[in-house]
Amino acid sequence: MQVNFKDDERQQSVVYVKQDRKERNDRNRALHTPANLERQLDLALKVQAAYIRSQIFQDINVNSLAVKVYKPTVADKISEGVAALNKSLDGTGVRMTVKDNSITYHIDV
Repeated sequence: MQVNFKDDERQQSVVYVKQDRKERNDRNRALHTPANLERQLDLALKVQAAYIRSQIFQDINVNSLAVKVYKPTVADKISEGVAALNKSLDGTGVRMTVKDNSITYHIDV
């Protein structure tokens, strides 16, 4: 499914984005081992515990598994839970990327 922008707006429809994410995750799930999917779920639970005020999404990509924090709040960004999470992930093979509206934790497989 191709997600297109509306003619008069530059934002994508939430319904289409969620549907596209679900279809992509279902399609790519078979490419990863159950152990890696379990590792992603464990990471998602840790991220959700740290970013308690923000939306968390799991993305199953072709070459990686990701946990995305969408529009993290300032309170979450400066919390002790996030600092502890980032410290605990050092040396585990999980890398973090920060963009304008999101923080993504990638598990390379």
